[in-house]
Amino acid sequence: RRHHCRRCGLLYCDACSARRALIHPAEAVFPPDWDSMLSSFDPREPLRVCDGCFRVLAPQQDALAKTTAHAAQPTEVDRDAYERYLNAPIQFDLRSEIQKATHTLLNFCEDNAIEGSDSVPRELIASAWGLAFVTTMQAGFFFSGRMGSGLVIARTPDGGWSAPSAVCTAGAGWGLQIGGEVTDMLIVLNSQDAVDAFASTAQLSLGTELSLALGPMGRSAETNMTAGDGGVSAVFSYAHSKGFFVGIALHACVILARPDCNEKFYGRRFDTAHILSGAVDRPLGAEPLYKALEEVMRDDVAA
Repeated sequence: RRHHCRRCGLLYCDACSARRALIHPAEAVFPPDWDSMLSSFDPREPLRVCDGCFRVLAPQQDALAKTTAHAAQPTEVDRDAYERYLNAPIQFDLRSEIQKATHTLLNFCEDNAIEGSDSVPRELIASAWGLAFVTTMQAGFFFSGRMGSGLVIARTPDGGWSAPSAVCTAGAGWGLQIGGEVTDMLIVLNSQDAVDAFASTAQLSLGTELSLALGPMGRSAETNMTAGDGGVSAVFSYAHSKGFFVGIALHACVILARPDCNEKFYGRRFDTAHILSGAVDRPLGAEPLYKALEEVMRDDVAA
């Protein structure tokens, strides 16, 4: 099979055009159908290039990642849009996941015209080691399937938040059940071990390797969090569901990292642990999420 190099435009075999690199949009060779809805071409993502062009582009990758990649572009979030209350369970790029996570945070912690506000105590957000935002879709009759996507961020040594890393989830259930629903989940990671579990390249099984507990509601977090001999749970989860799904069933669910999604956003391949450690600069494209977190913390101080 042969491929066009997106910098010089010539045709090369698989072996001679196996690598990808960021290209300045002015230098990219656009395919004939680039403006079609069916085209997957995006000049702000690493594109397939020949070995010769890769050698030319390699020294430019750091600079292009800071100016050309999706991470370097602003992300718009419309707080008044109806999408805020009906997030898509599957997104294929990290910018959309950032929009979805911002909507989820505002729905759980700020004014929510549909479900009410202050579902998640701000003290939990302030003391969290990390946060995961996941939207899932579940449907079935006796046997059910669940799938979704989201992102995770972690606390950095300076007390801020790391760059986001994309994740996806899939699962199955069996039992007396019927219906379908879409669920927004905010998962509060209360320990470094919980963050490390999300940073692992292996599958993370919720409910077995990492147990979930229903988090305390409202602002009275301190008394609820200390109940029980086991101390604070490693993970608290909060959920808003839309749809109709009833039944009693057993469920198995795993969360996986999405390195390809991260690469398309940052323009370079970083592993999840590297992103969550704070080694990757906070991207401009994630500013809406950071501003929403600052707003939640500011409201907590004011209260």
